[in-house]
Amino acid sequence: MPAKEPYTEAALRLIQRLRAMQREIDEFALPSTATGRYSRPSGPARYPDAFFAGLAVALEASSRFASAIEEAGVQLTAADIRDMLLYDEAYLPVAEEAERFARGIRYTINLRREKIGRLAARAYAVAKALNLLTDAEVSQPVPEVEAMKRAFGRRRRKAAAPIGESEEEQ
Repeated sequence: MPAKEPYTEAALRLIQRLRAMQREIDEFALPSTATGRYSRPSGPARYPDAFFAGLAVALEASSRFASAIEEAGVQLTAADIRDMLLYDEAYLPVAEEAERFARGIRYTINLRREKIGRLAARAYAVAKALNLLTDAEVSQPVPEVEAMKRAFGRRRRKAAAPIGESEEEQ
């Protein structure tokens, strides 16, 4: 099957739709780096929902407590906490579905690469075999074989440890 430009066009349309979906999420933010730190909550983001719910109840039940945190410069209300909990409840399933979707895309790409890679390995073996033929009448050398070989780069195999010697002793 020949390569198709529509793959690129379809992928660009998906990216545009994903970016449009980002705009639909209030306060959507992307992390500044792709380190993966944002995928695991840390610090106060790890506090359990029960803690937040209890704090919201305390703020509603005790005007003295609510006044004390306001005087301390903490701008937090029970409504803020409940809104955050509703936001989490609504959008965490979206994040999980998006991650599942991303894993599916990567898996599909790998399946296609594996399928073509297996066929390519067989074709490479045929090309190498053709280059080994010496009969001029049947020989049809494939000069690209050397370039294909170089594309893999140099791979050094780890020297085998002498029998009876563990990796730690090396």
